[in-house]
Amino acid sequence: METKTVKYINVNGKLMDLSHPQVMGILNVTPDSFYAGSRQQTEKDIINRTSQIIEEGASIIDIGAYSSRPNAEHISPEEEMRRLRTGLEIINRYHPGCVVSVDTFRADVARMCVEEYGVAIINDIAAGEMDPQMFDMIARLGVPYIIMHMQGTPQNMQMNPHYDNLLKEVFLYFSEKVQKLRDLGVKDIILDPGFGFGKTVEHNYQLMNHLEEFSLFELPLLVGISRKSMIYKLLGGTLKETMTMNEQTRKWQAYGGANANTDWFKEFYNDWVPSQEHSLSIGKGRFGDWLENVQDWGVSRNRYWGTPLNIWECECGCQHAIGSQAELKSMSPNYTDVVKKYAKEMDQEANGEVELHRPFIDDVTITCPKCGKQMHRVPEVIDCWFDSGSMPFAQHHYPFENKETFEKQFPAQFISEAVDQTRGWFYSLLAISTLLFNKAPYENVIVLGLVQDENGQKMSKSKGNAVDPFDALQTYGADAIRWYFYTSSAPWLPSRFAGKTVVEGQRKFMGTLWNTYAFFVLYANIDNFDATKYSLEYDKLAVMDKWLLSRLESTVKAVDDNLANYRIPEAAKALQSFVDDMSNWYVRRSRERFWAKGMEQDKINAYMTLYTALVTVAKAAAPMIPFMTEDIYQNLVKSIDASAPESIHLCDFPEVHENWIDPKMEEDMADLLEIVVMGRAARNTANIKNRQPIGTMYVKSEFQLSEFYKEIIEDELNVKEVVFKDDIADFISYSFKPQMRTVGRF
Repeated sequence: METKTVKYINVNGKLMDLSHPQVMGILNVTPDSFYAGSRQQTEKDIINRTSQIIEEGASIIDIGAYSSRPNAEHISPEEEMRRLRTGLEIINRYHPGCVVSVDTFRADVARMCVEEYGVAIINDIAAGEMDPQMFDMIARLGVPYIIMHMQGTPQNMQMNPHYDNLLKEVFLYFSEKVQKLRDLGVKDIILDPGFGFGKTVEHNYQLMNHLEEFSLFELPLLVGISRKSMIYKLLGGTLKETMTMNEQTRKWQAYGGANANTDWFKEFYNDWVPSQEHSLSIGKGRFGDWLENVQDWGVSRNRYWGTPLNIWECECGCQHAIGSQAELKSMSPNYTDVVKKYAKEMDQEANGEVELHRPFIDDVTITCPKCGKQMHRVPEVIDCWFDSGSMPFAQHHYPFENKETFEKQFPAQFISEAVDQTRGWFYSLLAISTLLFNKAPYENVIVLGLVQDENGQKMSKSKGNAVDPFDALQTYGADAIRWYFYTSSAPWLPSRFAGKTVVEGQRKFMGTLWNTYAFFVLYANIDNFDATKYSLEYDKLAVMDKWLLSRLESTVKAVDDNLANYRIPEAAKALQSFVDDMSNWYVRRSRERFWAKGMEQDKINAYMTLYTALVTVAKAAAPMIPFMTEDIYQNLVKSIDASAPESIHLCDFPEVHENWIDPKMEEDMADLLEIVVMGRAARNTANIKNRQPIGTMYVKSEFQLSEFYKEIIEDELNVKEVVFKDDIADFISYSFKPQMRTVGRF
């Protein structure tokens, strides 16, 4: 007999069974949501739509007031709440007791909806990314929380969405979010893969192919494909045609409809959907289209600085382009006079040539070949991006010298600029290199997204939303701003700049790293500890030491791999995760070892382990936060070792000690941490403070942990005994309350 894993969520104090599908109906109190049929704004419309949702069998009404449609109008929190109040008041008046979910990414809006209107569920399309206070608020409110995966923001999510590995990136995204929520004590979490949110049609079907793999999270799924363009675009025709039972709709039904298993999708996907490397991107889309339809663009600018345009003009209308110094000398009657006039400023009297920049070149006149009058240079200069394509060889004065240096560095392994350089640097480099060397000047291009304001709008002085970079640097510091951009989004996506988000990232990573470093320095100074006088003897280390070193080496390996593949946010997140574990788990569990009197071996081991971890993680993070890591390096390394490199930026990137990596130990400790987090959440739910001892704690699990790990759990949660059980049926009781509306129909 087939068994099912029964899943429940706590909805307003009642259990909702999710072992079989529940339907969510959408009510949008917006003028511009995706589907016009869900947009309701008048009281009558809202009443009718709500009744329709209930009558058609939906278990949940999801109300949204902020349109997530691409390019939809951005509205203020006040306007969003005004719209929601209208809808929620009507729902509570005409359909009291129904389960209501609110679609919002704002923590304060979520709070008001739950506290004032008894909303049961919060549905966040941004999973806390657009409001750093959201996770803490959900933990405080204690309501089920739907987190959706979205690449980018509603305003830019469909601008060439790209993934190196879609499933991996989505799974990592959810893993990190779920862990953070668990750490805060959030129990009821629902995952939404985010069909159509920062994804192409191909991405949508790839997700659908692998829905079963989401079971590894052991969490309910919200799958939103109703009326998605992924359906009608695949089948052909329009949305209207697809929804009105035409030939394409019958084709859809023939495959089993929305309730069929996804095997047919797999077959269809494999036959039709192009592979990841063939999907549209900036390179093959935006830039490819530019190359295919290459067009002239203005190269002159009315500037003082820049390469002067080599055009001389006569009052008779004649124009002449000078091609060399020799030609200029031969046609100019005052060339020598100009050289003498500016000899000191140009410092070129020795070779007798005019400096080809303003103001010197502007004084040189040439004789008009038509009328014999004097011709003057036009005032314009060449756009700086026009000759930027010469950079690879011009910087080395090649071909006149430095041949070996040039050939060693050409082509570049990668270049990086913003998306607006499609017709600028990206093109000029390629055009000139192809002409001169018949090959591309770069192997990889990292195309950066533009920086927007905190609401996703283009920065503009006229709008008053522009941020002065120097003011930002002064306020937050260069390292904090760097870190923000590394972690806020993939480099090729637009970034929203918000001071509070910069501060949050600074606190979570840089603050934690600095506090851990300060902890070490405090006790090392008390004990006069000098790391050069000791060595790290791995075989003598405690389990906690070996675990931290294993996490350290795994992190360095992950950072190195991610950086090598231009996965900047992933590298930063790996560092942040390690620093969090080092501070909030290793240091917290090892504090008494540093407090011990004397300098016994266990204390030395703790010092050397933490010292190794701090120095290594500083070296790995140095490219990202150069100033803080330099301070740490100078104090921890250079102050006690005069032979060490002068700067952390002159050190080699850390080498991975593969023999220190113990995957089983890391897995066991991760399981332990999850148990501790859930145990704390259980205590909080039961209102039992940690100082109050508990006799026995039962853990439902298919695995067992050793006595060492059990003792840690017992110590952390103040329980006398931890018992692992596969079957917890004896500890579960059920209560049932009939739905009178449904029962009354029979």
